Amino acid sequence: MDFGKTHSALPIKGEEAHSSSPVISPLPALLLRISGLLLSPQRIMAPSQKRCILLLAVMAAVCIQLHQAHDFLGRCSCLNPIMFIKGSISDFEVLESRPGCDKTELIVTMNNPNNSTEKLCMNTVGKRAKAFLRCWERINKDASRKTECIDRKKKAE
Repeated sequence: MDFGKTHSALPIKGEEAHSSSPVISPLPALLLRISGLLLSPQRIMAPSQKRCILLLAVMAAVCIQLHQAHDFLGRCSCLNPIMFIKGSISDFEVLESRPGCDKTELIVTMNNPNNSTEKLCMNTVGKRAKAFLRCWERINKDASRKTECIDRKKKAE
């Protein structure tokens, strides 16, 4: 065997190593360079800091998503809206489309004859519900002016 030349091929049992082979493996030199880089103090901190920053960014994104989804639980509030509601409405609430619910919902507070109140979901395709939604848009979604919409409906009845 010729030890003077750089050659990575090991002799196979029964054969001689061919020093004239054009394939020279840089693997040992590469491994030495990589191990030197990994063992240096400057290189040990950088990957762990990057991983830590990436982990913090992912955790922050997950926390933000969970916080936003917490109030809505991923679904609509009105599962079975009622088309026709008769009676005296004292208040209403419009829930715009949001993550988890792609439709606008209308929740009205009804005054019962026994002086109790009851919240009901109105179907937004009904005539009375559409009137509330139009009025809500007209008052620019100002909650302090909701009584204008309620009083208007009382006058119409």
